Amino acid sequence: ETLLPRRELWRSLEDLSDRLFALPSHGVPDKPCAITPLESGDPRRQWLEHYFRSNFEQHRRSMYDDELCARADIEITYVLEAYNPVAVQCYRHELAMMRQKHREDCPSVPELERALHVRTDLGGPRLNEVLLFHGTTWSSSTGILNEGFDSRLHGQHAGAAFGGGTYFTPVASKADFYTRRLGDSALPQQGDPTQRVVIVGRVALGAVHEAPQYSQSLRRPPTNVDGVPYDSVMGLPTSRGGVLDFPEAVVYRPNQAVPQFVICYRHRLGCRCRTCLQSRR
Repeated sequence: ETLLPRRELWRSLEDLSDRLFALPSHGVPDKPCAITPLESGDPRRQWLEHYFRSNFEQHRRSMYDDELCARADIEITYVLEAYNPVAVQCYRHELAMMRQKHREDCPSVPELERALHVRTDLGGPRLNEVLLFHGTTWSSSTGILNEGFDSRLHGQHAGAAFGGGTYFTPVASKADFYTRRLGDSALPQQGDPTQRVVIVGRVALGAVHEAPQYSQSLRRPPTNVDGVPYDSVMGLPTSRGGVLDFPEAVVYRPNQAVPQFVICYRHRLGCRCRTCLQSRR
């Protein structure tokens, strides 16, 4: 049996994910967003569950504490596919504009090595389209699914270290910290009150500006040496000269991202991760 070189194997996996996670194109009558549970045997669910679980890391107890908490002990209850046809149409239009700007593949960055790469236009350049995690509250998740991501709401539930954009991360445990239990929300209590929700967004990062320092005044990405604006910002971790423990990606145009999946999960009883320790205070 012939073994593929590592780069060719990676390309073959990318080609598989391009097709497996293709965006739907059919209409949804009488409602803004269709939510479809993925069965346990669905390869998309299996891939997403592995992606989610394998990207939980140990975190410091607080910003000023070097002691690490335990890695989260979680249980995934549901994985749902979200399809908002209007949001998808806007996202496709954003990609078309981006392809006019980038005729060749956009260079990747090391922080995306752990991300799940996809491509909407199979014959076009790779625009650093990736599936990334967005931690949110239950009440906010409804608005995101029905209306799409809205960068005007930046900083409403968390900080805005890199300005007025929508924030994502390939590190599931970082997204987890921005979630809340269903029982802590103002929504009618239906189901397990300990459940949390993370949205998996399909994000077109394009040309990525690597940011080693906070820049809270940003309202769009900086320009490169030729005066051409980047398409997104990647906040760098300390391991690469940045100020973050773990990376975060920011887009500033609402249609650069579209919600594609929802992961519902809970922390098991006795979990000692940072999220659980902070919630007990």
